[in-house]
Amino acid sequence: WLIMFTGYHAWHYSFFHELFTNPMLAKSHWPYRPVFDGLLDYFLYYGSPLLEFIFKYMGLAIITIVSFVTFKIPKKNNTEKGGKKEFIGYFALCGIFIICITGANWGAAARLSYPALPFILLFILLKLDSNRFFSGNNLARATSVIGIIINLVIVVQSSLIPPPDVITLAGVEKRASAIDVVQEFIGRPEITFAGVDMGGLLLYHGSGKKVIDLGLLCDKELAKNGYKNYSRYIFEENKPEIIEAHGFWVNKLKETDQFTNLYTPIMTITNRNEQILYYRKDIADQINTMRKLPYATAKDGFKDIDQPTLSSLGSFQVLDLRYPTNP
Repeated sequence: WLIMFTGYHAWHYSFFHELFTNPMLAKSHWPYRPVFDGLLDYFLYYGSPLLEFIFKYMGLAIITIVSFVTFKIPKKNNTEKGGKKEFIGYFALCGIFIICITGANWGAAARLSYPALPFILLFILLKLDSNRFFSGNNLARATSVIGIIINLVIVVQSSLIPPPDVITLAGVEKRASAIDVVQEFIGRPEITFAGVDMGGLLLYHGSGKKVIDLGLLCDKELAKNGYKNYSRYIFEENKPEIIEAHGFWVNKLKETDQFTNLYTPIMTITNRNEQILYYRKDIADQINTMRKLPYATAKDGFKDIDQPTLSSLGSFQVLDLRYPTNP
């Protein structure tokens, strides 16, 4: 494993000219690196994921511990199998350690604990593989079987109950498809698009797009430097025609005069969804020349956008590109 580890990172550095990955670099910047108001905030940030993991997987943890105790095999008689269990146990502990050093995160509950779960399952399966499973007591057999069932239930549950739509691939694909529709409508074979959730958006965007990841993770420049001097990089060097941002990402962009002066929000409706896109004003003027856009407010009942976001915009224009409405 040391040869694989060293070889991979040597290749990574030669290809990307960075020792660390974009997410590693990005997580040292806002909004991933929090500012703590006190010691309590610090412990809540780093301790809450571990508590979340313990309570969500408490049944599995108890079963694993009982299985370990009831099936403990002397090393001198079972060196090979004992070594396997220890090795797998180290991986499981590393997966749990990641939770502690990462702190609170977005997305599905305890999602950063997922790397530990397969090794916990393997640990129990190795117990089942032992001859002591058949010669051991009923408690040992029962706890091992129940542990496997609980683990499988956790995996199935995590698959069938996805997080909110905004961060699922299906939700991301809907937003990505709108960019393709707009690009076709304005007739530009090449555009620069800035947005968040690029890890998912890049899976669905069609050709002819240069992308800037406002979430930092898929953008080398922003991952390395964060939002330090970001206005120069985004608004002066790249000048994206369209920006998609929501929540605190929009608030961050509004801190710059370039964003407020050069971009205008337009409610963009396609057959797939409704979303607020920020168009560079020359693009917005081009669209208004092609089609006179009506104005709307939050009271007009747009279902895909939360009311606080719409209310903060006041009055905004609406671009309806639903088929067969669009020319």
